[in-house]
Parts: sequence; structure tokens; C-alpha cells
Amino acid sequence: MWRNSYLSMPRMHIYDCWGNWECRGISEWRKNVIEWFTGLREEGEILKVLFHEVKMEESETVAFVHCEVVFAAYTEESEEKLRQIANRFTFCLKKIEGYWVIAHQHSSLPIDMNTGKGMFHLR
Repeated sequence: MWRNSYLSMPRMHIYDCWGNWECRGISEWRKNVIEWFTGLREEGEILKVLFHEVKMEESETVAFVHCEVVFAAYTEESEEKLRQIANRFTFCLKKIEGYWVIAHQHSSLPIDMNTGKGMFHLR
């Protein structure tokens, strides 16, 4: 069984590639997510999220998942793709009261060693 861990984990800790280096707690993460989705909506865009190369390993109480996640923005009216970026994610889950919850999330991307900039568009 899966459960939305962002709503149930007050001690969540997320490392991200966007703006803030990390978020500690649901209130920080909620602010980032609301800001991101509100911005897309104001621009008349919709977001599609694709997961690729998902690998998972689990035991009775913990699981680790890593994958590539592609975020693509489309126009709401014509569904024309405007842009996309890809990140690498690792999720650490633990089983609490019979439900899998995300206890830690890490987002990363390769960097160009000459410029020091993130390379969001490798795929």
C-alpha cells in the first residue's frame, strides 16, 4: 500500500535542485510546490511527469527507489510541448503502520565541469 507521505511526515527532509538547497518539514516543501504549480497555472501551462528506468529494492521495512524523472510543460489549450527537464531522484521509503511512506527524497543532476552549471537537458 502507498500513502502520500508528504502529508503525513512532519520530519521530512528533501534535497532538491531548485532554488533552495534543501527543505526540512512539510511547510517548507508545501510552499515550494504551491509556488511552482501556481506559476505554471498562471502561464496557462500544464505539467506532465514521466518516470524512466525505475529501480527498486526493498525489505520488510525499508525500500530504496531511484529513477529519472522528466518534467514537461505543455500549453493547456493545444497541449503543445513548451519545454522539459530531467532530474535523477532517489527515494528512501519506510513502512509505517503497514503503509510505505517517503522518508527522504534526493534530487540530483549532472553538472558541466567547465561551467559548474546543472545539465537538465541530457535526455
